[in-house]
Amino acid sequence: VTSSTAELNILDGVTATATEINKLDAVSRGSLIYGNASAETALLTKGSANQVLTSDGTDIAWANAAAGGTSGMQILSTVTASNSATVDLETTLDSTYDYYIILCSDIVPVTDNANMIMRYKIGSYLNSNYEGNLIYTYDGTGNHPTNENGFASGLLCLRSCGNASDEVGMFQANIANVHDTGRITPMYGFGAMKNSYDGYQGGWAQGANTATGAVTGIRFLMDSGNISSGVFRLYGVAKS
Repeated sequence: VTSSTAELNILDGVTATATEINKLDAVSRGSLIYGNASAETALLTKGSANQVLTSDGTDIAWANAAAGGTSGMQILSTVTASNSATVDLETTLDSTYDYYIILCSDIVPVTDNANMIMRYKIGSYLNSNYEGNLIYTYDGTGNHPTNENGFASGLLCLRSCGNASDEVGMFQANIANVHDTGRITPMYGFGAMKNSYDGYQGGWAQGANTATGAVTGIRFLMDSGNISSGVFRLYGVAKS
């Protein structure tokens, strides 16, 4: 050890046993030195991935965010699109959570007026047998709710996305029952955007694939061309 007098003076008045001082010898990346129940120096090794440091008001410990850290949304993965043919979210889609939320922001297609659709991975990504619809309103001619369906190749999320410099879209997808192998996995969502086709537009979407089986991935894509830009975040909702 090489230390200056000033650094050593920090220890002035500290009483420690050789055993406690030896705790420093076992320090590794991510570990913490803390005071234990006996008011002695102790070593807390690093927690597992995505765990948080918690306190019961007396002692500290690592805990899973969903179980012991916080009740709310736990971020699982983030994918940023950049001229991407598809955006796939496949992290922790299992029985860890009953309910998942996907937030899609800053959505811009390469092809103007393209539709953004969503697909499930059940074994592989399915491109048929989707049933659902999108009900949307807009400030163009007519100014009334309109129903759009017939997209068997994927669940319609955003209709006619614009790609001009002042046009952008966002969407929130909610899914549940991903781990049930005997029932379908329903989705509902809502979003808004601006395009040159209908101006300001927003709507509500729902549907599912008719196939049953565990859903292990969610894919977003445009029905024409790539996704120029966008940020897609997958969250799990804590069970307690």
